[in-house]
Amino acid sequence: MAVDSGLEGRGIGSAITRHVEERSRALGAVEVVANIRAENVGFMRKRGWVERGEGVTLFGTESKAIVKRLS
Repeated sequence: MAVDSGLEGRGIGSAITRHVEERSRALGAVEVVANIRAENVGFMRKRGWVERGEGVTLFGTESKAIVKRLS
């Protein structure tokens, strides 16, 4: 997921994240795991996600592994 820098601060990223969490719960998931760019860790942390270490390198950019319990 990414939001164009000109559209940041309008709640788009929060809405997308919330939808993924709600849909995952509806499908019976108990946690969601993702890889995100390091500069987005704070954004996700504010939404209850926890960093779990290094993620994979995508498009030449290192990422962080994060998880959120849905219970």
